[in-house]
Amino acid sequence: NHIDGGHNYYDLLGVSTSVTSGELRRAVRKLLVALHPDKQKGKTKQEAADAEQRFMLVKRASDVLSDDERRREYDDLLANGVPLVDQYYGRHMHAWGAPDHDIRSVLAALALVASVLHYAHRWSLFWRAHRVARRSHAYRAARDQHLRGAKVDVGALRKEAKRHALRSGSTSGADDVEAYMDAAADKLGFRF
Repeated sequence: NHIDGGHNYYDLLGVSTSVTSGELRRAVRKLLVALHPDKQKGKTKQEAADAEQRFMLVKRASDVLSDDERRREYDDLLANGVPLVDQYYGRHMHAWGAPDHDIRSVLAALALVASVLHYAHRWSLFWRAHRVARRSHAYRAARDQHLRGAKVDVGALRKEAKRHALRSGSTSGADDVEAYMDAAADKLGFRF
């Protein structure tokens, strides 16, 4: 039993699990009067400390069992045991920031978010390179040549696009421009 240090509140109060509220009140009152710190005069310090600890346990048991909702939850815990996550994190799991969900679903969601962000970043780099390459003189000249049906020198086109990207200070880099130029050459039907 992992509930409250292994204490069973019904056994502590000396009542059955089917106790009525009136019987519960009488049992609690009887124990609280017997264990009250004022009744511990003349006893040793150890006996007084033990009585004080039992007094606090009886109060806690009374608080739990006298409230119908909390009593149902306690009865459920006695019948089914404490869930594993509660055994590990304890009753303060929300205060400690423990996960409310299965860690596998949290990791899957994080992986999905990271993948989407990575895809969006690479897409923005592609379009940045696209804009830089389309502004280059070599791209415009090659497009015009292709539209007229003339043969296009793709190698020269690629070199010019790289030079233009480096001159313009593009943060996407020359490799992204080269990748774009390869895609543009395929799209326009250029042959190597």
